[in-house]
Amino acid sequence: MSLNFLIAGGTGLIGKAISAHLLSAGHTVKVVTRTPKSNNHVSWDSIKSSGLPPSTQVVINTTGRSIGEVNPLFCLPGPYKQYIEEVFSSRIDTTKILVKAAQSISLKAFINASAVGFYKPSLTETFTEAAAYEDHDMITRLVKEWELAAQMPERKDIKQYQLRLGVVLAENSNFVKSLYPSHRVGLGGPVASGRQWISWIHLDDVVRIVQYLLDPESSVPVGPVNATAPFACRQEAVSKAFSEAVNAPSLPFGPIRTPAFVAKLILGSDRSTLLLEGQRVVPKKLLDAGFNFKYPRLEDALEAIFQRRPTSVPTD
Repeated sequence: MSLNFLIAGGTGLIGKAISAHLLSAGHTVKVVTRTPKSNNHVSWDSIKSSGLPPSTQVVINTTGRSIGEVNPLFCLPGPYKQYIEEVFSSRIDTTKILVKAAQSISLKAFINASAVGFYKPSLTETFTEAAAYEDHDMITRLVKEWELAAQMPERKDIKQYQLRLGVVLAENSNFVKSLYPSHRVGLGGPVASGRQWISWIHLDDVVRIVQYLLDPESSVPVGPVNATAPFACRQEAVSKAFSEAVNAPSLPFGPIRTPAFVAKLILGSDRSTLLLEGQRVVPKKLLDAGFNFKYPRLEDALEAIFQRRPTSVPTD
């Protein structure tokens, strides 16, 4: 059955992939953008003033400025403060706009992006959707506020999901593009101890999860859903697998481990936790419901990515 979708963040990596899949399946897709350029575009201003298009049946929200941006100006208090405010507002404020607009129409589902940063960092614990929230740092607070903004407890008629995404792997994902240059020449290594966990997921599986949640036969309970592969990896293992996937040369002085202080210099103390800490997250709801991952293991995911582009650096 064909459905009418509204995708916020439809020009980003995840939004584009979901949109392309839905269109190929015969659905109608409208994309929310600040500068509409075609008939399938809807402006944020029009949503704020007039609400969602009345025909909308499913809203998928993947908006959010990257929290891992590197910019020399962020060494200055003013630009960095403004950047962090935009990281928060691009998620929370936009979500509130969509939720408010959704109140006046009949929706089948509202799927909001979230992140595994909801869980506190740990080297030893394993987190499922049942894990309680703990206020650990700026990242956990950001994700908690993001999820709260997306909830409509009074709308029991809408299937509401918060996708707690792991690190997304794709040919053009920021993670892959950041690791490729150093690993391709044999110099890429882990950050600090390398013992920190990385919960990851291939972009294809993100799209498949969205499709699965919308299936009328799906038994995944509403609420938070861990959108991660079943097998998280230590950062050291990720670096090794990445080197093997790109056929990195073996050098007598490589790979080079990045000290913790370098991560703090580049990202600042509050964002450096993205590299220096991590969580082992398990997609229990999806596994219990019988979802089959296309790429459950990191080696298979990386092989698929670099078979598509085996020799060149991933670009936008």
